[in-house]
Amino acid sequence: MITRRGVALVVGAVALLVAGCSSAEVAATVDGVEIAESAVLGIRVANEGEVSVPGDQFRSDLSRLIFTQALLVAAEADFGFTGLDTPETREAYLASIDPREQEFLDSIATDTSLTDEALKVTVTQLVLMTKVREELPDDWTIWIDEAVEQAEITVRSDIGTWFSAADGIAPPPRSP
Repeated sequence: MITRRGVALVVGAVALLVAGCSSAEVAATVDGVEIAESAVLGIRVANEGEVSVPGDQFRSDLSRLIFTQALLVAAEADFGFTGLDTPETREAYLASIDPREQEFLDSIATDTSLTDEALKVTVTQLVLMTKVREELPDDWTIWIDEAVEQAEITVRSDIGTWFSAADGIAPPPRSP
């Protein structure tokens, strides 16, 4: 005989299962901004529909997203820049880039292993560097190093064994 309590337990268990399956796993947090595992997997075409990828590749793509987010946070804090990662900002930047930058972006756009998301991240990084360079023409690379060092970065524990603040944003690759 099924009791009300039994029904409630089953409904609760199913609700937890559905919630667990539908929520994105957070791979890292940068100054309170979450980077979802799906965003990391969305960088490469080979990852589409995958739930597991080589560890070095995942770490590399995660590092790229952490780096970009740390710079976005620092650019807002230090210069008041907001919206640098919006489609409108990327489009405006692309409308005025020089041929050398266009050639670089074309090489990314034609790389069949990368997705449009990889191109968006790269354009966002170029927008960031351009804006900061306008503010700090002489020492903008020092600002980038400091921004990453000062970011509060948390990486999920099962991923985090390879990463620590002392290692920097792109630690040496290790086998998974």
